[in-house]
Amino acid sequence: MPKTRRLHGLFLTLCTVCLLSFTWTRDVYATQYILDSVGIRDFLGINSGNSPSIIFSQDTSGGALPYGWGIAANQGGIAINDITSGTFPFSISAGAPNGSFFIDANGRIGLGTFTPGGNLHIFGQANQDVFNGVGPDPVNGPALNFGYSGNSFGRGSGFFNVRADPFATPPNPAIFFATANVPRMVITNTGQVGIGILPSQALDVFGNIRASGGFISGGSFLNVPDYVFEPDYKLLPLPALASYVEKEKHLPDIPSALEIKEQGVNMSELQMQLLKKVEELTLYTLQQEKTITELTSAKQQQKQTITELSDALAEVRARLAVLEQSHH
Repeated sequence: MPKTRRLHGLFLTLCTVCLLSFTWTRDVYATQYILDSVGIRDFLGINSGNSPSIIFSQDTSGGALPYGWGIAANQGGIAINDITSGTFPFSISAGAPNGSFFIDANGRIGLGTFTPGGNLHIFGQANQDVFNGVGPDPVNGPALNFGYSGNSFGRGSGFFNVRADPFATPPNPAIFFATANVPRMVITNTGQVGIGILPSQALDVFGNIRASGGFISGGSFLNVPDYVFEPDYKLLPLPALASYVEKEKHLPDIPSALEIKEQGVNMSELQMQLLKKVEELTLYTLQQEKTITELTSAKQQQKQTITELSDALAEVRARLAVLEQSHH
């Protein structure tokens, strides 16, 4: 028997089995054929027309709740329709490119690729932007964007961005990082970074900071007090300094303990103020060294003078002794 005749006979046999198990009825209101599963009373409907669809209808037999699902397709695309709820939870537009949505044998999902390299792989070229969005409006905001930014920031770059929102209240729009449902770090709408605290500075940290490297402050903002060594710098006399310290209980130009407690302290400024005090102390030390040197020199001169006077006195005494002997 030719192959085509064997296949035709098999098809007719299958159709006969189906007809013996199910009954077909035609809906008079639409081009709809309902396949009635004998004894189960669940329905499979096939609609034709400008939006052909397959309808799965569950009745109340066996205590089940009535529910309906559909798969509809037309020139605009294909969608799964939750008929009972009146929603379309899954849709694919006509003309969608290859690999728009793909699940491989390991359950990995590819968007734009047939070969996902991870549990979720969103494909893009090395010099393209692959922007993803979470929120009401990923383009105009409010929304969080994240992804690969090969075009905007260069090959090999990624980004996080919160879109502007005119109705947001500062510090929003912001990015919060949390662990155990507790916010740990925030980047505010003005770019300030807070760790453990809402920031009021470019970087605001609540807690201790440890660094393995050095701390470098921008040179253009520092007033390094080398002017202390200029000839016209007026160094506060030590008696005046002693009076100030006795009264104020801290050095001039250095904030008091109460000021630091209430207002905090600018560490860069404090370092420069302390350097100024070290340089002033150097000047005091040099002044004292000069005074000591001068006193030492004067002492040496006095010692020399005393020696000379002692020698002269000894000579005078010797002459007086000679004179006294000559009179006797």
